[in-house]
Amino acid sequence: MRAHAIFVGFFTIAAIFAYLIAVASQDRVRETASGVFGLYPWTNPALGLPIVLFIVGSRSHIMWNALTLIFVLDFATVSLGSEYFAASPPASALNPPAHAAWLNSELAKTHQRLLSVRGNSGSPNELPVNLSMLWGVENASGYENLLPLRISNLLNMKEGGFLVDSTWAKDEDRTLDILAVKYVIVPKNDSRCPAPVGPRWRLVKEVGDALIYENLRACPRAWLVYEPKVLPQRLKPEAIAKAMQTGKLESASVDPSQTALLEETLFATSHVPVSEPDQNATVEIIESSENAMTLKVKTKESALLVTADSFYPGWNVSVNGTQALGRGVYKADYAIRATAVPAGTSTVKFSFEPVPLKTGIAIALFSLLLTAIVAYCMHRRMRK
Repeated sequence: MRAHAIFVGFFTIAAIFAYLIAVASQDRVRETASGVFGLYPWTNPALGLPIVLFIVGSRSHIMWNALTLIFVLDFATVSLGSEYFAASPPASALNPPAHAAWLNSELAKTHQRLLSVRGNSGSPNELPVNLSMLWGVENASGYENLLPLRISNLLNMKEGGFLVDSTWAKDEDRTLDILAVKYVIVPKNDSRCPAPVGPRWRLVKEVGDALIYENLRACPRAWLVYEPKVLPQRLKPEAIAKAMQTGKLESASVDPSQTALLEETLFATSHVPVSEPDQNATVEIIESSENAMTLKVKTKESALLVTADSFYPGWNVSVNGTQALGRGVYKADYAIRATAVPAGTSTVKFSFEPVPLKTGIAIALFSLLLTAIVAYCMHRRMRK
């Protein structure tokens, strides 16, 4: 009886709070949710189902425990369910606009990217980052756990992938260049996201409430540099980010297509001498995926191969089938990857193999084996 009284009391208090919250909600939210969640058990399964189960199983202790668990889980999902039904877009929003296919084909030719300036808060025509991922369009934006810290610092990108200022559009800013951003999408009428101007930008499409501009100065997905520079110890890594945003490191000009700024010295055997660039050098991407990239490089001089991909611990590299000595993969231009390549023709393979993942798998397998052994020993002991 005490348990039943606690249950009824808790349910009554929760129902009162639900009613008060509904009354205090804005009219628009109430109108949107009125056809989905009612305030009575016979109109709202989230209220009616726990009551029915409680009545049916009230005489069984086992059923009581199960019902308590169901009841708690049910209330835990109410907020998620109500948000989904009240605020979710229509199913038609998942259909990609026509220009998504055009962008996909154009970007596939060069393995470059686009950038949705308003992140995941933009309209479907702006290809917000969450939907663009669903549609297979490679987007340089990101949000929450999908946005590496250094990339967000480099682009002044806030939560949701929103670029809070327009410094990225300035002629001296090289951040979008080194991330191989070929296209940017901006809204037509948003004072926070003005259309870019200058010789490096070209309007290529107007699609509904969005404008697509081409960045004529975007770097390729991978390129060779013959003049790596190590950041002086007195300067912090953020100085490189500032150099990419302003085009200057202290008083010297920065051109990422010619120079790579590093935070550590190259391994001795990977030394790249400062030499004249090989104008006939080529870099061809053979294969590219989320956790691997294969490239074919031809150069007369040893060089530094830079890729417009986020540096992250766990990336390994091999050149002509040989694992690189020392660090192997270096952090270049504050946020992207680089590795040394010798003169001649080389096949370079990047692969993402994080040590914590391997450690976690090993611990999980060991725990599973230990559990099986303990269960077997206990079973034999019980039989004896």
